[in-house]
Amino acid sequence: MLRGLYSAAAGMYTASQLEDVVSANLANVDTPGYKEIMTQQGPLARQQLTLGGVTQLGSVYQGDRLDVTLTDWSAGTPHAVANPLAAALVGPGFFAVQTPGGVRYTRDGDFRLAAGGQLVTAAGAAVLGRNGPVRVPANASVSIGDGGVVNVNGKPADQLRVVNAANPQLLVRDGSGLYRDGGGAGLTPVAAPAVRGGMLESSNVDPVQQMVALMELERAYEGSQRLVQSMDSTLGVAVDTVGKVS
Repeated sequence: MLRGLYSAAAGMYTASQLEDVVSANLANVDTPGYKEIMTQQGPLARQQLTLGGVTQLGSVYQGDRLDVTLTDWSAGTPHAVANPLAAALVGPGFFAVQTPGGVRYTRDGDFRLAAGGQLVTAAGAAVLGRNGPVRVPANASVSIGDGGVVNVNGKPADQLRVVNAANPQLLVRDGSGLYRDGGGAGLTPVAAPAVRGGMLESSNVDPVQQMVALMELERAYEGSQRLVQSMDSTLGVAVDTVGKVS
């Protein structure tokens, strides 16, 4: 009975973890360049049924656990926007940006100008060019052209720094659409990046698919919860009646 409670509780915990992942995907359906979080599940350790050190009935399956999270790096759809500083990567690659914690990487090209003429992300990280953070003169006309070229008053002045990752699954999410190298990602600069100016890459999340997954997880959670309640009720009856003198 107690083993059944543990298995059902493990099912509730795993469903709750998976719901958090799906909810994060749904919350970023409209985030430019967002990449869907995928999950892989693995079995919990099987528990041997023993008595006095002797295996009696083999083992009990304890349910699945959230084994690992992966990122779906498939490209989103580029679409035109009114922001002349927007940029969309076509195919693999990442924009390099500077944060207080060091250089980070992003697919979100929703850039804008901050005070002092610095090109920054929506979260305020400095966008890097060939020679450091991109800066433009005050009152200048600025736009991002194809190839990531930064045009100032109609003339090329810099180029966005873009890198490729040999193993992007080793990049670690760092919040605000940023990633950092967890070690071994194999980042290399791209001399001629495939960038489209005046465009943004859509999220690659399928909202319908994620909503279906969320409803399935909610049903799985509720099913495990009802099982816990049923076994708890049965256990209570057993405790109250065993040993009772009629």
